[in-house]
Amino acid sequence: MGQFIARELKKSEYVDSLSICDIKFESNYIDGGVEYFKSLTDANVKNFDCVFVATPANTHCEVLEYLINSGVKNIYVEKPAVINAEEFDRISAIKGDCKIATGYILRQSESMSALRKVMSELYEEGFRLEVCSVTYQKFLPASYEERAKGDIGVFEEIVHVWDLIFNYFGLRRADIVYHGSRLEEDEEKAGRTIFADLSYLLESADCHALVHIISSFKALSKKREFQFFFKDTDGIRRNVFLSFDNADNTDRVLVTDSQDKTIYRGEYPALSKLEQQTREVFKYFESGNKKNLALFEDTSTINDLFEKAGVTIC
Repeated sequence: MGQFIARELKKSEYVDSLSICDIKFESNYIDGGVEYFKSLTDANVKNFDCVFVATPANTHCEVLEYLINSGVKNIYVEKPAVINAEEFDRISAIKGDCKIATGYILRQSESMSALRKVMSELYEEGFRLEVCSVTYQKFLPASYEERAKGDIGVFEEIVHVWDLIFNYFGLRRADIVYHGSRLEEDEEKAGRTIFADLSYLLESADCHALVHIISSFKALSKKREFQFFFKDTDGIRRNVFLSFDNADNTDRVLVTDSQDKTIYRGEYPALSKLEQQTREVFKYFESGNKKNLALFEDTSTINDLFEKAGVTIC
């Protein structure tokens, strides 16, 4: 992901000068006006206006601690910002007025904004969620075995889903109760999780719903969709569907009634989410307006996922 972020930064109108740090570099050098460093200490990060972090998930906490203690005030970190409650507390204790944005790029999709609006309107009309079913699958990349230790496998995708459901869509109106899971690892790829089937219950006075998530890196085809099933106190039902990142570069939102009659249908272009997110990150650093961004504080919800599913990040 780091190479894609670097590409966006190189062409961003917000960037006057750029430095890239990677432990894979054998020495420090300058090329094309970009400075390259083999360590954070060599980079002298205290002089930077902002830092973008795209290292393996199990290194984020250490890197964030170093940057904050060095005086960096604006940080972007790839998802998830940290991987457990202990790390969340460590960063929270020293964060102070440092702004930390997190890379949940699906928030930048126009279809996600439309879906959030649809679901908000259903809640206002008295509908309550009964079931949320999510399928998020794709081919295992050929280069996947080359990824660094600490890669979180399919949870790289699932944390997207978790953030959307419990942070962005505003469905965290209940306690999250672990229900069950099935995880599958691939020992040839350092034991990383390549398939996960997770179930959770949402329990509160006005919400009793099942959340079911399937994510796979060994699927025969790419498929990314959300299905939400709502019912009001009179038994009237509404079904909400979102399919995104489709082959024709469109996202689709569909709302139907219990007879499958279409109430709403919308199609949205699958534009460059990373370019939009990079722009929003810089605007957040400048003004504090987060718009569709996830912030470090949202990570506390993500930690529930790892803890309740019994996931250990090596």
